Amino acid sequence: MKKLILCAFLALSSITMHGQGIEMYEFEQYSFISNLCFTETSTQKIRTNTQLDLETLTFPDKLKFKRKEYVREQRQYIDDSGDFSSEASFVSHSNMFPKWYSHPTRIKTSKTGIYSYFNTNSQYLHGGWEGGHFDQKNHGEYVSNSRTRENYYVKQHTSKSYQQFAEVNNRVQSYGVLYKYVWRYPKTTFLRSAQSEGYTVTKSSNEITIESTSIRFVWNLVKKTYTRTYLENGVTVRTVHTTFMYSENIGNHLIHNEITIVPANFENGDCYEVINTTTYTDYNIDCSEGIGLRSSVKSIDSNINVYPNPTTGILNVDLDCNDCDKQVKYSITNTVGETMIMRKENAFSGQIDLNGLPIGIYFLNISSASNDYSIKFVKN
Repeated sequence: MKKLILCAFLALSSITMHGQGIEMYEFEQYSFISNLCFTETSTQKIRTNTQLDLETLTFPDKLKFKRKEYVREQRQYIDDSGDFSSEASFVSHSNMFPKWYSHPTRIKTSKTGIYSYFNTNSQYLHGGWEGGHFDQKNHGEYVSNSRTRENYYVKQHTSKSYQQFAEVNNRVQSYGVLYKYVWRYPKTTFLRSAQSEGYTVTKSSNEITIESTSIRFVWNLVKKTYTRTYLENGVTVRTVHTTFMYSENIGNHLIHNEITIVPANFENGDCYEVINTTTYTDYNIDCSEGIGLRSSVKSIDSNINVYPNPTTGILNVDLDCNDCDKQVKYSITNTVGETMIMRKENAFSGQIDLNGLPIGIYFLNISSASNDYSIKFVKN
């Protein structure tokens, strides 16, 4: 007898509501910002019930249990021509790409197109990257710049992508780059518009809800959360929950976490959920050239400095420490608090070998008999 499948699958129709422009929202406070940097950490994992029989799963389904993760430095800004530009740089990743794939280390999107920059480091491809095999494709061109020693792939905007870019560009020019990340909730005019289109609207001092038979929006005004639930025949097929946290650097409540949950089925009919979590940290408006690592990778303690930063192997440490010629403990932790290296030295040498450490963002923590020191650094 065939197992009854109770899990829903994702098959959402396009749901539109009139007047979703930024002018339809209330903001606690809002200022025009033309330059914004932050760190984006994204993970994907699956959640199953305890009665799952692993022996009945296919090999492709077993691969779904691999946790995927990446860390990217992001920069959103208005460039010298007055147009919106964005840059994303991979700091680290795990199980995101197959070994043979050479992924771009930095992606820049602007009015002129999308530029994907590559390091020549793939042992599986001629020349270390796709440009060693191809000069161009139907939708773009591979470029090796001998003067700058940069390898990149240029993709011109399609008519659809340019229209999408133009919409964002117009909003950024009017409202600044912060509008996509700041806490907001609908105005009364927005709620009236939703009601006129057949949505049920409920409003209290703590919460606003807009819903129909296929979708539900909930803004919690106290906790500063925004939840979207999508339904099919009364069954939830997707949930997106966004939390906001106050940023001292920016002076606004900005997106901190976004969790997307999608029910799915293994080939044997058992249910599981795909959980994507994206966390936004280190918001900063002091990002000059490039992706902003110089502004975000700063010493937490002014008595310690490291160089080169980013580093590829050896990390040199300058430490203003009176008793570091005696026993010193140091550890290196990643962005989620896991300890990657822990050492104890009778006299701190001032150099740390990072050759066994994966690419990523880390914290160096040093403890002497009288003081503790900490600093952030990047391993390339």
